[in-house]
Amino acid sequence: MNFLLGLQIKYLAHGGVKIHQERYVQEAMKEEPRKVFVDVYTNWCGWCKKMDATTFKDPKIIRYLSENYYSIKFNAEVKESIVFKGKEYKYIASGRRGYNELAAYLLNGRLSYPTTVYLDEELNVLTAVPGFKRTNDLNKILNFFGGDYFKTMDWATFAAQSPEQKKQ
Repeated sequence: MNFLLGLQIKYLAHGGVKIHQERYVQEAMKEEPRKVFVDVYTNWCGWCKKMDATTFKDPKIIRYLSENYYSIKFNAEVKESIVFKGKEYKYIASGRRGYNELAAYLLNGRLSYPTTVYLDEELNVLTAVPGFKRTNDLNKILNFFGGDYFKTMDWATFAAQSPEQKKQ
């Protein structure tokens, strides 16, 4: 199946961030190019569930993602083969649980959950950020990539600046 074509459009965290199907994203990008935010999770991940229940319910996060990104929720252990950017990624049985090769690709081989992945308007991976993120931390990261600050400064410089300095 195409990346996320088989996933239903649904809302993350019960009415929060809208999750898009790839077909929708591809069509929407023709009219309105945006970066893509990918929440990589597993069904058994407690921190993933906590992030769904807290961070992704925050109105600031919902608003910023809705206005600046196409959002995708991706189960790293999905067993169906997935085609992404013309390449097929398969499920790999490994240990008690397996993983989808696309998760390994998006996470640079570091299978850690939750991880948020940021893609540019051409679906190239900008970075993968592992771990649970509180609202303020995720908001900074979203702004760093969504506002294209990553093109002109490094993360340490951006993170050290106050919100007022960033607007200048």
